Amino acid sequence: MSAKFYLIHDNSVQWFTKIIEIDDKDENKIWQCYDVPNGINGPFLNSICERELHFTNRTFYNDSYFGWTISKKEFEHLKSLVELYPKYLEYIKLL
Repeated sequence: MSAKFYLIHDNSVQWFTKIIEIDDKDENKIWQCYDVPNGINGPFLNSICERELHFTNRTFYNDSYFGWTISKKEFEHLKSLVELYPKYLEYIKLL
């Protein structure tokens, strides 16, 4: 099975950023979806967002998004950042 990976922003209010993995053959079948907290920023994420948009007004789960196609490696890196972010916040509180 092959997949496509995307970094998407909500097209209406732009409050929501997600990374998603979808089935290459059925784009309505989302395999993985992670919310990217607004606190996650830095050169890696900025380098993706500085690219030319790959799509606008694309619909996933009846919501419209704009965003970028990303590689599996970029998806896995962002997924790790999302999973580690709560621990980072906990560490900051302890300082």
